[in-house]
Amino acid sequence: KILHWDGTNKTVPNTQDEDGNYIIDTAEKLAWIVGQTDASLTRGKNYKVADDISAFILLPESIGVTAEGIMACTTAAETKAYLDSKPSRTNYPWVTKTGTVFAGNFDGNGVEIYGEVGHWDKGGPGIFGMVAQGVTLKNFAVKNSYIYKTDNYMGAVFGGVNATENGTVTIENVVVSGCYFWVENKGDSRY
Repeated sequence: KILHWDGTNKTVPNTQDEDGNYIIDTAEKLAWIVGQTDASLTRGKNYKVADDISAFILLPESIGVTAEGIMACTTAAETKAYLDSKPSRTNYPWVTKTGTVFAGNFDGNGVEIYGEVGHWDKGGPGIFGMVAQGVTLKNFAVKNSYIYKTDNYMGAVFGGVNATENGTVTIENVVVSGCYFWVENKGDSRY
């Protein structure tokens, strides 16, 4: 099943499985997790994408981004061209916010996440913005996304680690492909 975020709604995941994981079974629940600016709301919690979800699209169909269109891109250049053909990136709804800090653990359960558009002035630089040390992010892919900033702290998965935390960040089985990155005054790169 492929789920589109509607561009506005964010829903707190409150259903847990038998292992204590908060289940992400809607795009609005994923949007809530990655849009948190208060690390205490996700700290120590485990989140897992439901078994029947294969992909999330983080840009709404209402701006012309279709699952078929964004998923068909095979290179960063194609992703950039596809997203540039839509309304101005400054008008996109931002799933992350400036100051986002994710402090939980995330198991994507093999999901692919498409269409993240990140800008530090509007939202976090990556799916999770910033992360707290000690988190684990695993079993997902970030594909065909567009991240741009005015400095170097950026990434498809997260833009940096909150320096006030102690510990490590664990990344397991995470793939990044077809993503276009632009750093103002420094140029572009493609992954």
